[in-house]
Amino acid sequence: MALSTTLTSGGSAASEATYKTIKQGDAVYIPVTLYFNGDAIDDETLLLIDKVEFMLGKCVRKLVDAAEAWNDTLGAFLCPLLQADTLRMIPGLYDFDCRVMFYGGGVLGVRQKEKIRLVDANSWEVIHSA
Repeated sequence: MALSTTLTSGGSAASEATYKTIKQGDAVYIPVTLYFNGDAIDDETLLLIDKVEFMLGKCVRKLVDAAEAWNDTLGAFLCPLLQADTLRMIPGLYDFDCRVMFYGGGVLGVRQKEKIRLVDANSWEVIHSA
């Protein structure tokens, strides 16, 4: 069994590069397409998955219910990053890792991690006024 991932674009967000670069202080959902044995996870495979774990470096770890994180329109899981998550991170390049837990307890992680760059927020004025 093999699991791989691709960070994807979609919805009202800009280009795929937007997801691979995040600005400090942003709150975003990162669409993540997972491939199981070479095929993109679909509604049928989704029924086998209980939880999805997303990790951004050693700073952020999100464990979410698969059904709640699934976006039918994109055919992808949405990794939620809160403003507080990106604010506590230091600008730089981070490994983005993902693994799934199947009903019954089996766990499978992706073979190759993606990279996400966090860039410095040049201005904190809007962030502090929110």
